[in-house]
Amino acid sequence: MSKMIKCIKQLPIKAWGIILGLVAIKLWLAAIMPLSNDEVYYHTYALYPALSHFDHPPMVGWIIQLFTCNMQWHNDFFMRLGAIVFSIFNSIIVYCFVKRISNTKAAMVALILFNASFYNSVVAGFFIMPDTGLLTFWLLALDFFHRSLTAEMISKKERWWIIAAGIFTGLAMLSKYQAGSLWASAFLFILIFKRKWLKEPTFYLSGIITILVFFPAILWNIQNQFASLSFHGERVNLLHQKFNYLYFAREFFGQMIYTNFVVYVIIVWSLIYYLKHFSQRTLSEKFFVYFGMPVVFIFLFISIFKATLPHWSGPGFSTLILLASITLANSCKAKPIFLKRALVWSASGYIGAVIIIVLQLQFNIIPLGYENDPTSDITGWDELGQKFSKLRTKHLCEGKISPKHVFLCYRWFPGAHYDYYLAEPNHIKLIISGDVSNSHKYLWINKARNGIPKGYDAYYLTTDTIERSANQVYSSYFKTISAPDQIVINRNQKPFILYYLYILHDYNGKSLF
Repeated sequence: MSKMIKCIKQLPIKAWGIILGLVAIKLWLAAIMPLSNDEVYYHTYALYPALSHFDHPPMVGWIIQLFTCNMQWHNDFFMRLGAIVFSIFNSIIVYCFVKRISNTKAAMVALILFNASFYNSVVAGFFIMPDTGLLTFWLLALDFFHRSLTAEMISKKERWWIIAAGIFTGLAMLSKYQAGSLWASAFLFILIFKRKWLKEPTFYLSGIITILVFFPAILWNIQNQFASLSFHGERVNLLHQKFNYLYFAREFFGQMIYTNFVVYVIIVWSLIYYLKHFSQRTLSEKFFVYFGMPVVFIFLFISIFKATLPHWSGPGFSTLILLASITLANSCKAKPIFLKRALVWSASGYIGAVIIIVLQLQFNIIPLGYENDPTSDITGWDELGQKFSKLRTKHLCEGKISPKHVFLCYRWFPGAHYDYYLAEPNHIKLIISGDVSNSHKYLWINKARNGIPKGYDAYYLTTDTIERSANQVYSSYFKTISAPDQIVINRNQKPFILYYLYILHDYNGKSLF
């Protein structure tokens, strides 16, 4: 740990420039950009804390609670502040990790490539997601696994390091279940290269510590009929599944996009270089392959049969970036122009994508339309909230809705957005109807909010007047449904999204769940 502190003190000005420059941009974006579907959903983890939750373990909720002062500072900026602060830690860990096992040049390359990855810098390092805690604790666990498992001798120091690795793996698993693959990689690495660890009691003690740290999530699952583990188990259950090339293509090309195409190519090149010069590879380089590739291959394999999300394999690529950085820095000594171009292209790809997203949000430079625009879920929520508040005040004054009312939605998304930007600021309970597949954590929140009392009115908001109109969804639950008010959300001073706000009168008490 003293070496880590020394490394931080010796960070060059260039490294601090990259780290703090990115932080400044992220802080600005956090202040102006509304929360995404996932982010507003995870804010419920902080509003309704528990030992674990339906979708994920509790870490992301704890991070939100910490950086919003237990939801006292309840706005978009402080919601994301934890992710941005954790991204600083990640950059420092990566720089010091690579410098310790290689050199300063490789560490600078690692810092640039790591932050050029959209998964590292945006998904985990800007959006407040379960990946925020996962990536930080994954990197710490990886560092301590490396310190202990690549050492020539097993001394007291290495034993403490393997215990630290177990603690951080447990914390990573409290962020996201897939961090358990760290132990699978460690066991495989030990079987092939370091079997003497199998005779070490501290190796098994470290595994027990991981389980103890992760125990809150285990206990919650026991208390809730293993709801979370069953949900994720079904997501990766391959029984009776058929080959689906579209799922595989989405995962394969999604990995490229999330990693940054240029960084992805550098990783592939480094793996080819690794194989060509296998006999000359160090144990450290082999370590990164054994800890990075399993996660990537597992989700690629699952995607052959089941729908996956590209960021699930993100920590695997984060690990392989460290290998790529060392390989790129040390193999391009004779031709430094290649190294320079690789870093410029990687950074340019990241910066270019960020600029396009910001311009799209502000000026709609690519007229894709609401349905096809991937930035539509982070558009216009503050404006919608303000317009809803004015309409609600008008409805109450005119007696169009009873003071006793709730906000209804049929699914956790966009329900979480409605909850965060519309219902909570107006002190209205939002209820998600349907079973757990639609409501997720809201199944538990509905109970905490005591559902909908008989006779209450409700608001219902939608962009779809055909399949998801209030009459289609709730006509059998309410006495009457008023014709909707229209709310127009603009982008670049032009209409972008059209919402329909319904008032549902006199709930009849039939079960909505």
